[in-house]
Amino acid sequence: MSVELLRLDRKNDRAWALLPQLSARILDFGVRTGQGDIELLVKKVEAAFVVPMDTVAAWVAVDGDRVVGHLLALEDDWTGQKVGFVLQAEMDGGHLPVAIHREAKHELEAWARGRGYRMLLMLTSRAPGAWARRFGWHRVRSLMGKELGDE
Repeated sequence: MSVELLRLDRKNDRAWALLPQLSARILDFGVRTGQGDIELLVKKVEAAFVVPMDTVAAWVAVDGDRVVGHLLALEDDWTGQKVGFVLQAEMDGGHLPVAIHREAKHELEAWARGRGYRMLLMLTSRAPGAWARRFGWHRVRSLMGKELGDE
């Protein structure tokens, strides 16, 4: 497997061909993990690709012409400050090669710094210890939820 990282950018002809695969992955990930109005999110990502918006950033891990992983980050407002929020990060079959991990980390941080963000945030229910050890993430707060059923 020869994997490369590619930021989806409308100026890159190859990215146009990969956009449908990214959209399908975002939809699938969102449905599996219960992420709100996932179809609206897909539309937002696609719109940001057509009309450039630096508030949305997406990268794909590509093996040939097949997307085997993706990273999606958006601008968000957290306690009164703009932050980069990693909404989705997933790799087929588990792990990316270390060099691709490093490149993705560098690209994500460069995007965030370029937007003037002082922090990146991410929600994860899987392997928070691995994110801390490998990428320097740390717990900022604990997110708790309570389902509000019908009255």
